[in-house]
Amino acid sequence: MYKQDLKVVQRIFLEGKQLIDRNDEKSPIYNNYPPVAGALTWCRTLKDRISEPFKKIDSLGKGITEREEYKDVEKLYQNILKIIKDYEELKIGQWEKEVDENTHEKLKHFLISYD
Repeated sequence: MYKQDLKVVQRIFLEGKQLIDRNDEKSPIYNNYPPVAGALTWCRTLKDRISEPFKKIDSLGKGITEREEYKDVEKLYQNILKIIKDYEELKIGQWEKEVDENTHEKLKHFLISYD
């Protein structure tokens, strides 16, 4: 069942990522969040959703962790974590670039203007 949940989370991530990147109204980001913070929060919730059950399964012992099915689940889990982490890093990189560009642009303006 956990493997099925991993596949559901993977599908949710891929579909949600496309909606976020298109700035679609159906985006999974909460309305009151800025775009980058919303995307990062959404990614964090997906990671939390798959991490807690995996930690519990992982703690069951060698009887479970040596099975082939566990290895498949672990591989899928690690793959999903990697794609989410890569997306988070992409969003942070885009945000850093925007901040740098906006900062340089704003520094060209006067602090005080005359009426």
